[in-house]
Amino acid sequence: DGEKLMLEEQAKRLAKIEPSLSSSLVSGTLSPDGRFIFFADSTRPRLLEVITDEDGKPSFQKVPLPMEVEGGCRGLFNSASETLILASEIGALVFISLVESPTTGAIEAKIAKVFSRATGSTKTIEELDEDEEEEASPVVSMAASDDGQWLAW
Repeated sequence: DGEKLMLEEQAKRLAKIEPSLSSSLVSGTLSPDGRFIFFADSTRPRLLEVITDEDGKPSFQKVPLPMEVEGGCRGLFNSASETLILASEIGALVFISLVESPTTGAIEAKIAKVFSRATGSTKTIEELDEDEEEEASPVVSMAASDDGQWLAW
């Protein structure tokens, strides 16, 4: 309680993320366990898995996101780093499960649920109609409780 932790090493850059020339970063977040980096520009979201070798040197593996997920979204990981919650530009929340493939061992991102803020219903992304898109406003920020039971947006 109140004890200060001292850094043993100077901070160093592990990666430099640059969006394409025609866009800029909209959001970015690191998973609580440090295993994933999510970032999005206005055209597409990206998810990277941080892999550390025996010498402690990091490398990055792209984790393909479902095709339905579009750019310009905000991201938030749950406290266990097993779920990525994305808030779309139309106000929908997309819950993506990050699971290890039983055959390849690679991380797979699969849509678990889509929640529509405008109607309060759960739908697939394809079911969000044009009226909802016109009425909804983009999510600016999100926060989740430590136990993962509550989400504010």
